[in-house]
Amino acid sequence: MELSTAFLAHHLDATAALPPETRRQTLLREVLGFIDLNLADPQLTPAAVAAFHHISVRYLHRLFEQQDATVAAWIRRRRLQRCQADLVNPLYGAQPVHAVGRRWGFVHPADFTRSFRREYGMTPTAYRRLGASGAVRPDTS
Repeated sequence: MELSTAFLAHHLDATAALPPETRRQTLLREVLGFIDLNLADPQLTPAAVAAFHHISVRYLHRLFEQQDATVAAWIRRRRLQRCQADLVNPLYGAQPVHAVGRRWGFVHPADFTRSFRREYGMTPTAYRRLGASGAVRPDTS
């Protein structure tokens, strides 16, 4: 219901009339969608997200207070989830692991490997091997 109200208010130029919590939730959904659409961009940072939405970085961080991660951690987690899925996708089986990481915004292979190991407890290469054996499935949340 809130989403429908926000959609109509936006198109009627009545966004300011929405309750503050509805505006906040709508903006958070927009931010999360923007992040998902731009994960491949290595320049995707909290500052870039805030600038695109014409809000301060401080307010962006306030939007994320009820999430289970900071903005930067959210971006990193979503990138890792995309990498995780690609590592076990047969379409990308011939691609080097570092290329999978680069496709999702990890510029430096070592940063990708470290982040992946921290999140999943193994290297991307080990995960790919397990995926090929059918022993793992990517996190699709």
